[in-house]
Amino acid sequence: MTGRHRRGGVQALPVRTTFGRYVLTGCALLLADVALFLSLTHAGVAPAAAQVASRGAGAIVGFVAHKGYSFRHGGVAAHGLLSQGGGYGVLTLAGVALSPVVLALALRLCGERLLVAKLAAEVVMAGLNFVAMRWLFRARAASTP
Repeated sequence: MTGRHRRGGVQALPVRTTFGRYVLTGCALLLADVALFLSLTHAGVAPAAAQVASRGAGAIVGFVAHKGYSFRHGGVAAHGLLSQGGGYGVLTLAGVALSPVVLALALRLCGERLLVAKLAAEVVMAGLNFVAMRWLFRARAASTP
């Protein structure tokens, strides 16, 4: 057995494999996000604005990385690129809008320690995003015209 599951005639990777890829990709994106966030705040940009900018930039790169690697399904061609792109856009906008709120809460809980709060906010957002992206990039059977 290959460890893949069939869903609707489509090979789907096990959740642990998908989650592992998501974490690996997310860590790389997080490093880039934190570097940009800290650079912007060091340059005098307000933390909430820096959060929006760093998450927005990460989202663009993240779509390609998560679609092509994290949630790639063996042997399945990309279906619904526009609808997935639109769904990812909505997910990203929701995340960009929610993340400064989560960051502000984390800042209060972490005693205004910026880096700790940023990392805590990213952990919360990563959990929410994994659930949403697993659904968005799920394997689908090819539709026949």
